[in-house]
Amino acid sequence: MTMIQPLPDQAPARGPRPNSVEISFWLWITYLTIGAINTVVGFVQRDRNRADAIKAVIDQYPAMDRSMIDSVATVVVVGVVVLGLLFVAACVSFALLMRARRNWARVVLTVVGSLSVLFLIGPVVTPLQALFQLLLLVAAIVMMFQRPANDWFRPRRPAL
Repeated sequence: MTMIQPLPDQAPARGPRPNSVEISFWLWITYLTIGAINTVVGFVQRDRNRADAIKAVIDQYPAMDRSMIDSVATVVVVGVVVLGLLFVAACVSFALLMRARRNWARVVLTVVGSLSVLFLIGPVVTPLQALFQLLLLVAAIVMMFQRPANDWFRPRRPAL
């Protein structure tokens, strides 16, 4: 029985995607789904959020022009919704690329996930939801760097 040898310019074949990468991918998708839901809820409640923002600014700066406060509050509330949806879309793309063995996407997700922790500490969500999202982020990052995942992401060397 003859074994088929790879051509000299081909890298050896890799094994299947490790479970840790697959688990990490779905943890990312769960985290991002919660983020998308929060963004949609923020959009649905935009009038209340806008009123809260206006009240907070007026309380802190009572002499500020009311029309300017109204304009800035509208831009901020709509901007947060748009940026939230763009963030979710970008991270889903990175998660898909990570799942497709792009190591740079794994690094980007690690950086983005680490920075996202700063936003979970603020008054954006309930403490229980923030804790749940924090656990999802930590687990997703840890799973991306398990030994089987590290081996799978390691650059291939051409066969000699």
